[in-house]
Amino acid sequence: MTKRNSTSINPSKQINLTVMGIAYNSGGKHASRINNRTTKPYQTWRSMLNRCYSDKFHLKQPTYLDCVVCDEWLDFQAFADWMTGSDYHDTDYQLDKDIIVRGSKIYSPDTCSFIPQEINKLLNSRSSAVGVNPLGVTFKKRCKAFVAQLRVNGHKTYLGAFKCPNKAHQAYVIAREAYVKEVANEWRGRIDERVYEALMKWTVN
Repeated sequence: MTKRNSTSINPSKQINLTVMGIAYNSGGKHASRINNRTTKPYQTWRSMLNRCYSDKFHLKQPTYLDCVVCDEWLDFQAFADWMTGSDYHDTDYQLDKDIIVRGSKIYSPDTCSFIPQEINKLLNSRSSAVGVNPLGVTFKKRCKAFVAQLRVNGHKTYLGAFKCPNKAHQAYVIAREAYVKEVANEWRGRIDERVYEALMKWTVN
């Protein structure tokens, strides 16, 4: 079953919903293909729609089940207008919907930006909780202590051993929030300022 957005498309417009049964290309200055190759705006648009409305994709990535594209962007021309006018759209950055508005399930001009893969991975990676232990904490039988660790650049960083799991978790929280701010400052001037501000306010849930 195709998901519909909360705001319906204006029924007075004669729209042929030819893309995934929910989106369309109204025609205009933005081409979907040039020299028989899909353009980057069109590829980005189709990928966004796929994440929101493809049942097959949701079987692999169920976290996208409740995601939608705003009505404006159901028209490829409107999305391409926004994309080509956005900072960093012509880089290898990735389209993100939930940093500026944390937890957002909506792809829209107010929630989206282009971010580098490093930041995307940084916020998507989570130190897993093991058993009953808090996030970022594992219990080491050998030393009979709760060890806090933070993953930095793909490697685990030792933060200390504690008798109390909550203290270990607090060490993890402090280190992770500080690391996110550190990365934000490294990228400042090369990311949307809204993204920078959101990262500086980011906290571990």
